[in-house]
Formats: sequence, structure tokens, C-alpha cells
Amino acid sequence: MKNLKIGDQVIMEGCAESTLPKYKNRIWTCQTDSYIDKCGQEVVFLDGFSGCFLCDYLKPVAQIDAIGLISSERAKQISKGYTPEHDAGYTDETGCRFDSIAFKLLKGWPAPPAFNTQYWQNLISLPYQDQLRIAGAWIAAELDRVLFLNQSEGATSKVD
Repeated sequence: MKNLKIGDQVIMEGCAESTLPKYKNRIWTCQTDSYIDKCGQEVVFLDGFSGCFLCDYLKPVAQIDAIGLISSERAKQISKGYTPEHDAGYTDETGCRFDSIAFKLLKGWPAPPAFNTQYWQNLISLPYQDQLRIAGAWIAAELDRVLFLNQSEGATSKVD
């Protein structure tokens, strides 16, 4: 038994739901302690998921490595519409290169021009581990953006 508790964070793994874009690599928070249902299976209710979920397909976040955390954060960005296609519109001129934004976050520097100041203040007040997770996802977003632009522009013109 997993014995999940209220507030535990988990990720879906090895089930059909875990392959869906809106659920893939998403971190879920347990709304209840896990319990044995009438079929004899351990289940738990997850915040934002309709109905209970079978614990056999949940992995506690504490068991997820850095790549898993960054991947989950990147999936959350994509689910909010920040896809490579969307991000392709950002350029050095807009001050929105995601690799430089990640650096500014970790240094606690002022908000980049395109960022809401309050949102930025919330980010820099997060614990360092959370800042690293977000910064890592922004670096992945920058790589996704560059790969998308390179594929769109063809082999003759590459974005650095």
C-alpha cells in the first residue's frame, strides 16, 4: 500500500491518463488520505481530478528526480498555451528569451520587460528548489522554441 496522505503530491504513471497531454507529467495534490474502496483497491481523491484514482498508478513526487520535476513544470506551461508555436513569437528584442529569464530569476534580478511585476515578485519569493524547477522548465521552453524555429525555417537558416 502507498498510504498517501492529504496534501501529498503525486504524478500519474503507467496508466492511460498519464499519456494525455493535459495530465502528462502533471503534479497532483491528494485531497484525501488513500483508502480501500469497495472493490478492495487503494484509491485517493486528487485536486482537480473528477472521481477517485487508483494509487497503483500514482508516484509520490518525493520519488521524482529533477528531470521529472522540470518536465512536469514544462507540461504545465504547455497546458496553459505556452507551446513552442506560441513561444516562437518571442525574440531577443522582446526581452523574453527564456534562458536569460531563468538566469534572472535565480539571481533575483528585476522582472524582464514583458513580465507582470507582481507575478515576478511571487516567483522570486518562492523557495530556491521551486525557482530551480521553474527556471529549468524555462530553459526547456527556450530549447523547444529554438527547435521549432529551426524546423520551421528549414536547414538553411538556424536560430542560435
